[in-house]
Amino acid sequence: MEKARAQREERHIASGDRRRRYCSAVPDFTGSYSASDRWITEAAPATVLSTLATALGAIADQGSIEASLGSPLAMRVWGFLTPTKKVPIRVKITATDTGAGTEINAHAISNQNWYAVSVSPLAQRIYNRGFQALFAKLRRAAPPA
Repeated sequence: MEKARAQREERHIASGDRRRRYCSAVPDFTGSYSASDRWITEAAPATVLSTLATALGAIADQGSIEASLGSPLAMRVWGFLTPTKKVPIRVKITATDTGAGTEINAHAISNQNWYAVSVSPLAQRIYNRGFQALFAKLRRAAPPA
C-alpha cells in the first residue's frame, strides 16, 4: 500500500501536478489502471496521427498524440453507471514508420483523480470497458493492415 502511494506521488511530482498539495489528505488514484494496444496500418505516420487526432478531438504534436478523455467528475458522480464515453482516460499514441507500414502504439491510463476510498473491483470493470471502447475507436479510425 505504501509503495503504491509513493509511486502515485512520484507521478504527480514528475508531471508537475500542483493540485496534489491542495488535496493531500485524499488519495489520488490516477494511473491505477492501464492498457496498451499496438497494430500496423498502411497509411503514413503523419496521416495516421492526423486521423487519430481528429477522431479523439486532440492535436498531434511531433509524432505523438496525448489527450485526456472523459470526465473525472462524471466518474465520481455516476460511479459504476458512468457512460463509456465519459470514463476519464489519458491516452498517448505514437506512430512509427516501419517500412512495411506505420506501427501505432496506444497506451491509456486511468484518470479518475481523487477518491475518499479505493473502489477497485468496480473501477477495474469500468476502465476495462473504457479502454476497449477507446482502442476500438482508434482501430476504426486507422484500420490495421
